[in-house]
Amino acid sequence: MMEQWQRAKSQHPDAILLFRMGDFYELFGNDAIIAAPILELTLTSRDKDKSGTKMAGFPFHAADSYVAKLIECGHKVAICDQLEDPKTSRGIVKRGITNVVTPGTAIGELSFLIGIASSAHETALCALDLATATFRVTSSPSPSRIIQEAIRISPKEIVVLRDDEHAVNIALQLASELKRLNPVRIEKREHLQNVHESYLSRVSLQGPESKAALLTLAYLSELKGRLPTHLDCPVRYSIDGQLLIDGATLTNLSLLPKKKGDRHNLFSVLDDTKTVMGKRALYQAISAPSTSMEEITARHEMVAELCNEAHLRSAIREMLISCYDIERLTALLASGKISPRGLGQLRDSLNSVGEMLKMVNGSQANCLKTQTSSTPDVADLLALLKEALVDEPPINLWDGGVFKKGFDEQLDELRSLITNSKELLLDLEARERKASGILSLKIRFTRVFGYYIEITKTHLDKVPKHYQRKQTIANGERFVTAELSELEAKMSSAEADAQAIEDKRFAELTERLAKSAPKLMQVGRQTALLDLLANFSELACVRNYAKPHMLHADERVVDITLGRHPIIEDILLASGSYFVPNDVVLSKDDCSLLLVTGPNMAGKSTIMRQVALIQIMAQIGCFVPAERARLSICDAIFARVGASDDLFTGRSTFMVEMTETAAILKNATAHSLILLDEIGRGTSTYDGLSIAQAVAEYIHNHLKARTLFATHYHELTKLERSLHGLRNFHVEIDDSGHEVRFLYTLKQGPCLQSFGIQVARISGLPLAVLTRASEVLSGLECYEDRNDTDVLVKANKRNQLDLFHKNANDQAPPMQHLVDKIMATDINRLTPLQALTKLAAWQNILKAAR
Repeated sequence: MMEQWQRAKSQHPDAILLFRMGDFYELFGNDAIIAAPILELTLTSRDKDKSGTKMAGFPFHAADSYVAKLIECGHKVAICDQLEDPKTSRGIVKRGITNVVTPGTAIGELSFLIGIASSAHETALCALDLATATFRVTSSPSPSRIIQEAIRISPKEIVVLRDDEHAVNIALQLASELKRLNPVRIEKREHLQNVHESYLSRVSLQGPESKAALLTLAYLSELKGRLPTHLDCPVRYSIDGQLLIDGATLTNLSLLPKKKGDRHNLFSVLDDTKTVMGKRALYQAISAPSTSMEEITARHEMVAELCNEAHLRSAIREMLISCYDIERLTALLASGKISPRGLGQLRDSLNSVGEMLKMVNGSQANCLKTQTSSTPDVADLLALLKEALVDEPPINLWDGGVFKKGFDEQLDELRSLITNSKELLLDLEARERKASGILSLKIRFTRVFGYYIEITKTHLDKVPKHYQRKQTIANGERFVTAELSELEAKMSSAEADAQAIEDKRFAELTERLAKSAPKLMQVGRQTALLDLLANFSELACVRNYAKPHMLHADERVVDITLGRHPIIEDILLASGSYFVPNDVVLSKDDCSLLLVTGPNMAGKSTIMRQVALIQIMAQIGCFVPAERARLSICDAIFARVGASDDLFTGRSTFMVEMTETAAILKNATAHSLILLDEIGRGTSTYDGLSIAQAVAEYIHNHLKARTLFATHYHELTKLERSLHGLRNFHVEIDDSGHEVRFLYTLKQGPCLQSFGIQVARISGLPLAVLTRASEVLSGLECYEDRNDTDVLVKANKRNQLDLFHKNANDQAPPMQHLVDKIMATDINRLTPLQALTKLAAWQNILKAAR
């Protein structure tokens, strides 16, 4: 047996081998050592095994859950099953590998396998997910675009050719980037098997695209032994057809859950879908919003129709509740892994889909009717399932009772025999009691001895001569008769024959249904879209979201009236508070770069993020949290918002900030939307200020992308004089009282104070610290030269300022600084006490300057 195990292990030495032994899957040696802690199994060793080989095991019927745990940890699993019935076999039962499962080929939630191939001028990516039959191929001359696309897909496994060094390097880089989210397995193949060229001949793939697709298919075919029937030809797509959102932006905008239970993200806020398919469609939509004007506006129209037809929307959402995951069920069907209960769920789901389509066809929702009209007709499959299956099929085929009465005449006869067997036994028991005169005579059953007649010691003298003694027990003896043995044989045969017939008919049924797997997959996709659209419509009605007016990319407009941050609004509403809306306008002709100043906690980052979230919501087909929105389509959104170290690679906050900023400046175009928050804060004041100004000028003059740029460097507000497309805005605060009050309202014009000490007071710093900080601030302001219009231009002509002494020429700070402060003061907003305080501070500056 261990030689048999070794032969199986040698076929996939890199896999954890599950070896079927009776009712258990056993693991041996290093496989057991690796898997035991993951599966929470006890490690043991056989008494007769002097080598001390470790082993562990679990019941075979629980294999799916155990395999899933191993796959989740990034392991490859090979399953070695018994290939013959142990009852009828002689010697050691034949065993062989029946399935190999890897993280990228499991039928789970978004378990993507990607193949990467390259040439001198192009890199290609093939993405495959068996659960949804997603099979797509793309390429780009830019390796960074392929890397960003792969990060968005977040594969569980990558397959490359070992001699394709460029593809191998990309795979290693991806594995490093994604390791914080999930383990990524890299499979390096020695050569490319052109076994599926005929399969790809129907698709115009060439060069690296064809190579990546063949590589993926060959690997899948090798593991599974064949290609699943639900898998259609690969679809070629362009990365430019979807909104580019890099990994940093995904994180900075809180688009997707970071971990299980995370509710403070766009996905969780928008997710009121009723099916697993709908949730998956929403997740994929947020990961890659469309850039197709036709697709986006079509979705908006269908959402609007469902808003107008509340009864239809409500009825659809109610019907969706009874829909199971058609895509995953179809994948299991095509892979020969579906259970009787799974077929029952598929039947019930198709029935609900049919009812929903009838409701849509009877409505006034013309755009929705056009969309659903492409749903394949599967009425024949539904009729077959209804005819064949009982109302509630069992989980396992071996439990029996899968098919309805009348589906198979021979099966019905056998079932009748099995059902009537109890009555036949009772009748035989009564006849034997009467014939023998033994009233305590009973017919019993055990798994070891089968059926027998039990007679106590007190009546052994009355035992008929034709009874055959089978066993002596403590209080009597057990007997059999020819009639009882014949009845038992019929009953045993009937159960085995019935199971054999059910196995055969189930195989025939699944094989017939599997031929229509591509049609069933399309039904699943249409159902997912219907769920997504009904969900968007419900959100629009309940949360007062508005239908955005979409413009072509060349318009380069963001015009939002009373926009709101969907995530923060959701949090505030839960606590009984309300979000303060704001207007934001960006355009290529008037204001392409909006420079936002204001104190911390005033809402700068929130306003910036809400613009990006509104843009993303619009491009996935959802209505947006605003009173009105005119938005041109973006090709990419980049968000450098928030400060964070990268502990995995030892990069500082400033290094991370500069790396992400460099990626933005390299990849953004005039059609992109850029959010930059506090660029340059991680280094010295003048270094940071220099970098911030240079970045702003580069975006304005070269990229010309719509940009929101938040900063505490008030010197940058002077750029409005030289950059025609830059406008100063500030987040308004009320400082008329004793403490600063945040109004969270965006207003035109610069904010010339940071109110840092006031914010520190709100945060609870000790009074002594605040007092000393005020004293230090007054001293620093005496020598401040920030309002020199050309401070950065002239920086190379002088040394950086020493904040605590006179400048290098031993001259006092110029009085122009004080003049600017006085001219910038809004005296109408000062209380008498504030006016006196400011006047005293200005006098101190003059005294110090003398």
